[in-house]
Amino acid sequence: MPGLDTPDPSTVPRLHAYTSVWRLRADAWTSLADVTKRLADALTPPDLRAGLQARITELVLLLDPLETYWAYPGRGRLQQIGALCDTGDYESAMRLTDTVRRQLSGHEEPTERPAFQVLVVDDIPTPEADALREEIRRLRRPEDPFIYELVIVPSFEDALVAVLLNSEVQACVIPAGLCRHLAAQSGRYGPVHRERRSARSATAVHR
Repeated sequence: MPGLDTPDPSTVPRLHAYTSVWRLRADAWTSLADVTKRLADALTPPDLRAGLQARITELVLLLDPLETYWAYPGRGRLQQIGALCDTGDYESAMRLTDTVRRQLSGHEEPTERPAFQVLVVDDIPTPEADALREEIRRLRRPEDPFIYELVIVPSFEDALVAVLLNSEVQACVIPAGLCRHLAAQSGRYGPVHRERRSARSATAVHR
């Protein structure tokens, strides 16, 4: 966020303070909604605004890598909010963050058909990834029983993180070239695959 000062890294919330990435993410979005609301309020004292702006930068820095692994709100929506804050449009930023907060907390009723997320493992430029997401949205039809969004990550390691964190991922698309690379690296990733499969089996047994 070029319009805001870069915060001291020591003040950025630390992951080890949480035992759950899901809780960390939800709390960060709640905090972002609260801070943008305070900045949108004309009655907020001027001497508090610099600290609140720095807090927005901290929260964006924290959420940016996490949103890589979710289609919603995703990095695109987060960057949109950051850009609004850079221009001082806290009213619009507040509306967006509050919508995200409500949906993540389950307080917002879904307005569309059932949805899931598809993981795409491909190291492509951001504009190409955005174009691919838009193309998928344009292909939707009113009669489709469900919709899906893409989560695009650049590497197999990122794909593992996405599958571990995001329970809404229901399918995965891997280019042929990466499949050959994974086959060559099967010895390296075999233990991870077996551990993940065992964890899923254990979960299924206890349901």
